[in-house]
Amino acid sequence: MAINLHQQGFFEKAEEIYLQLLERHPEEKEIIYFLALIAIETNNNLIATNWLQQYLSVDQKNSDVYYLLGNLFKEGKHFDKAIQACQQAIAIDASRPEYYNNLGNLLYATFDDTRAYKAFEKAIILDPNCTEAYCGLARILLNMGEFETAISICQKALRINPNYFGIYDNLGNIFREIGHLDKSISFFKKGLEVSSENSSLYANLGMTYLKKGWPLFEWRLEIKGKYGENELSKWKGENLNKKTILLCYEEGLGDTLQFLRFVPRFVQLGGKVALQCQPNLKPLLLQQKRLKVDNILDELDFSPNYDFTLSLLSLPAAALHVTSKEEIIIGRPYIEVLYTPTPHIKNTQNLKVGLVWAGNPSHRNDKFRSISVHSFACLLDLPCDFYSLQVGEPARDLRSFVPPNSIVDLGEHIDNFLDTAHFIQNLDLVIGVDTSVIHLAGAMGKPVWLLLSANSDWRWG
Repeated sequence: MAINLHQQGFFEKAEEIYLQLLERHPEEKEIIYFLALIAIETNNNLIATNWLQQYLSVDQKNSDVYYLLGNLFKEGKHFDKAIQACQQAIAIDASRPEYYNNLGNLLYATFDDTRAYKAFEKAIILDPNCTEAYCGLARILLNMGEFETAISICQKALRINPNYFGIYDNLGNIFREIGHLDKSISFFKKGLEVSSENSSLYANLGMTYLKKGWPLFEWRLEIKGKYGENELSKWKGENLNKKTILLCYEEGLGDTLQFLRFVPRFVQLGGKVALQCQPNLKPLLLQQKRLKVDNILDELDFSPNYDFTLSLLSLPAAALHVTSKEEIIIGRPYIEVLYTPTPHIKNTQNLKVGLVWAGNPSHRNDKFRSISVHSFACLLDLPCDFYSLQVGEPARDLRSFVPPNSIVDLGEHIDNFLDTAHFIQNLDLVIGVDTSVIHLAGAMGKPVWLLLSANSDWRWG
């Protein structure tokens, strides 16, 4: 009876009977398994995890249990545990292509593309019609810049299953990367024909063209588990009078700096507004009176006591209804720091130029934006004083730069973005790749020479 109720979707009644049976047979693993399935089907992931772990205390030879457990760990962003569970499933039964495909997705999520590629290949060996694995291979090839091979693999997947949305999502992303925007848009739209409510397709379509991009870009928040925003507190346009709202950062440092331009306009809507930022931005933003927010905090001093939350990246569409480039351009600096002379910058008549050549190496697109410091060697004959604003591992490239000391290393004196801003204020020009330092210099109104990849991000216009 319990199984029939379960299959018919009467989960609460089925669970009640399962629990009664489990009281009489506490080590009956099938009952525990069915309870786990009900918890999964009703989105009670923590309870499902507990049931599956209880099952494993009785029987450790069921590969499906490890597979399900890995999926639950993945949902909770516990990727190391998810990978371990998936590997245990494979150790028990190495004939299941879905196990290898899942392992590939997990390894891809942790930037282990080499092992992910091998896992997807194994899935295809076991099942030559495993469309999802072909899509996994195409994603990795896209990141490697192997566009033609990625397209070929997607075309093969289309011949197998023309109704799988992921193929169109991949093709849309590939053609966007090589600058064929019309083709990119057509593939995203074709994907929506077969999966009309797919959040990834809408979000990627929104990233492909700007005017319609803002409202479509909001679909990124519907991608399950992507940002973990509390849906109950998400601001949806309610009156903010006598209410509090927390504006949350969402992506990288550059995104936070870029979208700060919209904060003063949002503050005019009323209520008490707090701004959450990354820790190394906080000292700089605490000095920004133009933001007009009531409080600035980071995740280290985060408090949940707000009526509403909203992502900074949602300000243009959800709050301010931005539809044109003119509404984005401010025409004046929106980040300010007091000019303070520094002994680290020479007092000469030469043009003082800051350089930055690399972004976050864990960024999926980093190989198409970061360069070597040696690429700047052609500038050294100019009558300029050159200064490195680079921090992190790429800053070590200066050690091998010839001639030595031709670029003064300011990075060793930078602890946060307030330090960076003070140095930028002492410079005449900043040259660099698409990084947070460039966004900061632009926000300060400092002249910038930007080195962009051939197919740049949509927000650069």
